[in-house]
Amino acid sequence: MIDLVGQKFTRLTVISMHHLDKYGNRVWLCKCDCGSDKEVYATTAELNIGQKISKRGKKSCGCLQRERSKKANTTHGKTYTLEYKTWEHMKVRCSENNKDHEWYFDKGITICERWLDPTNGFTNFLEDMGPRPFPKATLDRIDSSKEYSKDNCRWLSIQDQQRNRSNVKLSKTLADEIRIKYNSGNFTQHELAILYNISNSNIWSIINNIIWI
Repeated sequence: MIDLVGQKFTRLTVISMHHLDKYGNRVWLCKCDCGSDKEVYATTAELNIGQKISKRGKKSCGCLQRERSKKANTTHGKTYTLEYKTWEHMKVRCSENNKDHEWYFDKGITICERWLDPTNGFTNFLEDMGPRPFPKATLDRIDSSKEYSKDNCRWLSIQDQQRNRSNVKLSKTLADEIRIKYNSGNFTQHELAILYNISNSNIWSIINNIIWI
């Protein structure tokens, strides 16, 4: 039997031959670099092929995989920011699977490839748009018929958007748009009343499907 005590394989250092399992396979007790103990199997053949301490190629107690998963899922540390929430809502809004797809996807409203990059999409979005200049800033397309991109987007206040909607008459189309904005979670009833220059009571009636349904 090869004595593995003291040998190290990636993060695992062999402490002792712990026991034989019911099939006669050796089970070694190892200490991981993180401080945890780990029991693993090893055979002479397996050690000669790739210097692995077990037939499944154990490299740690499991901490290495957890660290890799965490790194893969946390690349920018801004998952809970308002900017990330805006980016996520933008993607949902333009998705074919969005229940309100007729307002964006069906109209050909898309998102630039740079902001949809599977690895750096949000990082690119934040680099292009910068952080919200104030808490209630909303993402606005300059030309509502064009895509979401650096050249066609800006941060605006509710008041600025309202001024851009001067002399707009309420209709079923606008009522549906109001419901979409409210359901997105980005606007309160009061903010929608300011944005569309409509009374709070009418906004309440619209989002509760009492009028313009």
